[in-house]
Amino acid sequence: MAPLQPALDWPQLPLGPTDVHLRVHRNTGSRKAKEPVSVAGPRWVESHPQVYAEFKRVALKLIGQGRKHYGAKGIAEYLRLHTDVEGGLEFKIANFAVTYLAIKFVTEFPQHAKFFKINKKES
Repeated sequence: MAPLQPALDWPQLPLGPTDVHLRVHRNTGSRKAKEPVSVAGPRWVESHPQVYAEFKRVALKLIGQGRKHYGAKGIAEYLRLHTDVEGGLEFKIANFAVTYLAIKFVTEFPQHAKFFKINKKES
């Protein structure tokens, strides 16, 4: 049996963390210049206040239901699903920005500092 060949001829792309980030966002055209994720993340969160408002609403609802810990990515996926299915606000959530949504939440609500596990990454 012959090995499977890809249906499309994919270009060779660099796979460093910054390069993967640039590749994903070149498709949306949301970034023009190369900048580290540590700069792009906070900038993205500040330029999408409606996304943060929804993220905060869901996180506070989960805390109100008695949750002690939850994943920021889980909330982002929930928002993606429900805005697609139920309509209403239309937005996309950049994967690289999810950590920064959690950081902003913890900064605004320091009493819930352990709700999200935030790993420090060097970029």
